[in-house]
Order: sequence, then structure tokens, then C-alpha cells
Amino acid sequence: MGVDVIMPSRDALIDAELAAAKATASPASSTTVNTTTLAGVNAASTPAPTPVAATGLEAQVGLSSSELTKLPTETNTQFLARVNAAKAAERATSIKANPLLDKSVTPKAQSGYEYKWIGGTDTGQWQLYKNATVLPVVGGTSGTSNAVVEDPAITAAKIAADTAAKAAADAAAKVAADKAVADAAAKKSEINAIAFLNSTYSSFGLGGDIATAITNLVQQGYTADTIQLIAQDPKSKDPLAIAFQQRFPANAARLNAGLPVLSPAEYLATERSYAQTMQAYGLNSNFATNKDIFTKLLTNDISPTELNSRISTAKQVVENTDPLVTQQLQAYYGISQGDMIAHVLDPSIATPIIEKQISASQIGAGAARFGTDINQSYAEQLSGLGITQSQANQGFQNIAQQLPGTQELAARYSAYGPAGQAGAALQAATFGTTGSTQAAASLERLKMQEISQFSGSSGAGKGSLMGTEAGLS
Repeated sequence: MGVDVIMPSRDALIDAELAAAKATASPASSTTVNTTTLAGVNAASTPAPTPVAATGLEAQVGLSSSELTKLPTETNTQFLARVNAAKAAERATSIKANPLLDKSVTPKAQSGYEYKWIGGTDTGQWQLYKNATVLPVVGGTSGTSNAVVEDPAITAAKIAADTAAKAAADAAAKVAADKAVADAAAKKSEINAIAFLNSTYSSFGLGGDIATAITNLVQQGYTADTIQLIAQDPKSKDPLAIAFQQRFPANAARLNAGLPVLSPAEYLATERSYAQTMQAYGLNSNFATNKDIFTKLLTNDISPTELNSRISTAKQVVENTDPLVTQQLQAYYGISQGDMIAHVLDPSIATPIIEKQISASQIGAGAARFGTDINQSYAEQLSGLGITQSQANQGFQNIAQQLPGTQELAARYSAYGPAGQAGAALQAATFGTTGSTQAAASLERLKMQEISQFSGSSGAGKGSLMGTEAGLS
């Protein structure tokens, strides 16, 4: 329902005043001028007309007293035109200050509101409505309801507040949407980083729960580059770094020795080169894939090129080794030339088993050189007693010299044991193995029997088979 604002009509006021003026004034003459005010005051005839101000009228129509005073020289039409022009100028000024007074331009209302024109064309203004109800305003009442017309300043403030609130809500919604997009992107990036690092580090052969360690670092905000630096720090206590230290142990020793720490790619490439070089020279596969050996080589900064040179030299040494030793290694343990290269290459790296195998084979070679065939167990027993290759050679040489005569005596004096055990007795007595004391006593009695047989109680006879004690202990 429209609301009429009851305001005085400027045109009505002017017409009324003009009618009053016509009733009291005569046409202007050249000698006498009647001045009539719009307030109904009688004008005096004076040679020089003096305008009379309207009482209260200017306040009602918004014009000054001079604008509402009819000049003596004006006709009613001229006066009315001047008043209308002044009213139009005054309205234009008011519209400039308050666009809601301009009926020709409908203001834009925010959602849920609408503007309606209330009043005359030149006297009304746009009023804001919401949900078909006139907004409460300051001053005046509607002609058809209890609603009041709102002060334009209050209306503008409300619109500005609503607009600002909507803008703030829109901005907050955009921030929330942007944050959701950013969070989703960050989560995706986090998942991708974890998957990439897991795949990369798993290929290094790391032990332990590296997935959890990687996830923890990523969730703490570390980038992939930073995580790699943490992982490769030999002094770090982070779980991922500890897994790296266990897989790449030489790096800590290299750092302490002032050598550069190797990246995983460099470390793995060097290990592969070591393995390829060793396999090319026929080294045992267990040796060529032994991480402990690789660690020692890397710790001492042995390059693959230097390793190749050392193995080549070792091979030449092996090829010049006593063939009997090589034969015994093969016979006892099935050790190839490649295993021997590994031993000669770096004795400190070879296991104690290899050391024992080499020593036993050398003792077996010494026995074979003088016609005695000893088994692996006996050779290892002698090695365990500390018998060297030189001692074995000398001992088996003495046994070879004594064995024929000892066997003949044993056959002659059967009470002292069968002739077939003469060799074992000589070996036990010579090297101090199990039963050595008993063997030495038996050999001594056999010798004394031979001596007494040919010479009684003094010295060995000329024909004694035990004329020498060489090799007996």
C-alpha cells in the first residue's frame, strides 16, 4: 500500500499569494508602484518600491525571501517563471545532495528490499521497503498506514551496513573455499611426497619402519629435499637417519676420517662396481656380495679402479702359489682359485675359517710332498696346534726318513705294536698330537730293543736299523 507524505504544495502557495496580490494591487504605473508580498501584507505606494518578505512562506517552499518577492517591474507570469526556476534549481541542488529525491532514477535495492516513490514528482522521494512493509523512519506518518517515512541518512547507513555484512560474509566464504582448496592441494602434495620418498628409500634396501619415519617428517612440514638431508646426516638421531646409517655404515667412518659423505646413489654405484670387479676375477659370490667387505673398502676410500689393480696383483700371487697347496685346498674344501684371491687380497678381511683352510692345506701339502697322505681333520688338528707350513715340511721329511726302518723293527718285534701303525706313531711323536706320549714311549722301547739285540747294553750295533734318532722327539 502506498504512503502519501503530506507536504505543502509550492505551486498552491504561490498561486494563493498571487491571487491575494491581485486582489489588493492595481496595475503598475509609471508614477506609482504597488508592492504586494506573498504573505498578504498591504504594500504602500512609494516612489521607490521596497520588497516585503513573506512571513514563514520561504521556510515552507525552501526558497529565500528575495526569491518569493515579486518585483515591481515583474508581471505575474514573469514572477511565477522566476519562482519556478528557483524551485527547479533548489530541487536540483537537493537531488545532488540526496539522489533519493530524483524520481527519474530508481535506486538499486539489495536483495529482499525495494524502493517506491512516495509524494509528488517534485516534492516526494524514494522510500525503501522490505517484505512489503514500510521501514520505520524518522519524522512524518503515511497517509494510509501507521508506517513512517525513514530518514534517507538512516536508510543509506542500513544499506551500507547490510552491504558490508554481505561483503564480509562473501569474503569469509571465499577465504574458507580457498583454504579448503589449499588444504586439499597440501594433502595431495603430502601424500605424493610420502609415496615418492617411500619408493625411493625402499629401493636403497633400508631396514626398519621407514614409512612411519618419512610420514612423521612430511607431516612436520619438511620438504623432500630437507628430509633427504636429515636422512643422510651420519650424526642425526632421527629414525630415518638411523636406518640410513645402518644401510650406509661407511659414511660415518668417512666423515670421521675427513672424507666426503657419499650420497645413496654414489654409495650403491660403488658397491655394484666392487661386486662386478670381484666376480670378474672369479671371487666367491659370498665374498663379492659381502656388505662388511664393501664397508671396509668404502671406509678406506678404495676406488673400484684401485680394487681391480689389487685383485689383479693378488691373482698373480695365487698363480705362483705351491701347486700342492692349491690341490689340497681343492681336495679338502673345494676352494677355487677365486677364494684364494680373496684371501691373498686382504687377509684381514678373510674369515677365520678361510685362514684355517689355508693353513690346513699347507700342512697337507707338506705331508704329500714327502709321501704321506693325511686327511682334512688331521691337517686342521695340526693347524690348531700352531704347526706352520715350514714345521710341517720338516716334520714329514723326518718321518719319511724314519718310517721304513721303524716299520721293519715293528715287524720284527711285534710286542711293540703292528708295523702298520709305525707312521701314525711317528706323526704323533713328531707333532705332539693325541697319544704322542704313548707313541714316543713305544718308539723308544723299540729302539732300545734293537740296540740291546746287537750290542748288549752299550750303543747301537753296526747293523741296527735305529742307528739315527733324527726326527724323533
